[in-house]
Amino acid sequence: VMQKHPISGLSIEGFRLPGWSRILEACRQGGAVFPLMKIQHWDFALTDQGPLLLELNDIGGTEIAQVHGYGLLTEEVREFLKRHANMQAHPWVRAL
Repeated sequence: VMQKHPISGLSIEGFRLPGWSRILEACRQGGAVFPLMKIQHWDFALTDQGPLLLELNDIGGTEIAQVHGYGLLTEEVREFLKRHANMQAHPWVRAL
């Protein structure tokens, strides 16, 4: 767990995204609408009026979030992607 921002060095302890619980609930409700879509990548904008849903992608930019080795591709996520990803559309998953 990171305690400080990797560039500024400022403490991130206690930092919370505004509207996070609303984002999670929107993902849960939206996910139920697409039960055959095993991997969902929801894009939200955090606005002064709360979270705004932008779009849903099938696998999204998961590889983009891997900044200096501190990303989302944990071993659990790698195995999930290998089981459920569309290998024809996303051949990079084979290399995980």
